[in-house]
Amino acid sequence: MFRDWLDDIAHQEVQREALASGRYVCATAGMPDQVVGSGAAYLYVSLSCRPLVTRRLGGVGRKGPHQGEVPP
Repeated sequence: MFRDWLDDIAHQEVQREALASGRYVCATAGMPDQVVGSGAAYLYVSLSCRPLVTRRLGGVGRKGPHQGEVPP
């Protein structure tokens, strides 16, 4: 199912670029399967990913003179 995607380095790069630019990506695969009590069925699996948007709070994560940095 996803082995084809795993080997498709060019498509993975396209998806990485989409995520880096803030877009959602999805990969869907299907295959025949057997469902107990129901017989043959077709199974679909979908994986999706979206970028997380984070904000820095004022002063959080910044270095200042108290942390050894010389102010400009």
